[in-house]
Amino acid sequence: MPKCKNADERYKVYDKLFSDASHPYGYCWEEIALELEQNITQQQFNRDIKNMIALFFKGKEFENVFSKKTRGKKVYFTYLDKTQRIDVNSRTFETISKLSHMEGLGIDDIIDDLCETAGVHRSDNSVISYASVKNLEGLDWLLPFYSCILNKQVIEIDFLREFEKEETYTIHPYHLRRYNGRWFLFGWNPEMKHIYNISFERVLDFRIKPEIVYEDAESHGIHFGGENDYYKDVVGVTKFDKEPVRKIYIRFSDKSFYYVKTKPLHPSQKIVKKNEVSIEVSPNYELDSLILSFGKNAEVIGPPEYRDHIKEIVNSLVETYKD
Repeated sequence: MPKCKNADERYKVYDKLFSDASHPYGYCWEEIALELEQNITQQQFNRDIKNMIALFFKGKEFENVFSKKTRGKKVYFTYLDKTQRIDVNSRTFETISKLSHMEGLGIDDIIDDLCETAGVHRSDNSVISYASVKNLEGLDWLLPFYSCILNKQVIEIDFLREFEKEETYTIHPYHLRRYNGRWFLFGWNPEMKHIYNISFERVLDFRIKPEIVYEDAESHGIHFGGENDYYKDVVGVTKFDKEPVRKIYIRFSDKSFYYVKTKPLHPSQKIVKKNEVSIEVSPNYELDSLILSFGKNAEVIGPPEYRDHIKEIVNSLVETYKD
């Protein structure tokens, strides 16, 4: 058997083993790894199972699809219903496979991520290419989270906050967003009573909580997409409820002005006059970073409080680089 380097090949092996009627208790991890002929981690195996559920079992709970039993010191896995088989050429896989041959349509990074997490090979013979970050950490959560959103399932997430502090939150998942090469899950946090976002690379694990009734975003007056998009007034993914929307004026050098004319900083961008634009947003870290990325080629003109804020950051940088 060839080594199963790709997820789709691993799914086929799992499916064959889990449906094997001659092994009523299923297969233990060591036997599965031997059959795969690939040194994958237990964590990768667990993520593969979550992806299988998302792709082929419409987001059912683990215990409604698989049997997991301990015999001695080993844990054995099998299907509850050994007559069921997965179809790697199912609609989801087929759709992603078709998308994998398309480039330059404005969704290239998303297609790449779907292909990577689903184990679909992208065509090597493309006409249009682009720069993209490969092997994004935490990408394996994309399909499971997507499935939970579609099936309106409340989840409990274990993740790392700042300073490597582990926390657990209950989330009603609503939306997935890719920004600056990273994926984020957005959902209602009943403890904090507001929308909360978690970056994929900080997620350790999650569990579906069927005993908790799912609350739609609309029940909290929140919309994703369209004219009332929750994030329409911000750059990036950070929104502070108490931070008002401001009209910010920015002056650019000739070269950078041409760049922002062809690639606006935000949908609200308007040209005020030569080399100057305005945007109406709620200031956040991502906006600061975007403006500072232009270096000396961008200057915040107003409002005064935001200009002073950027000035403080620049002065702090100067202090950092002093000998």
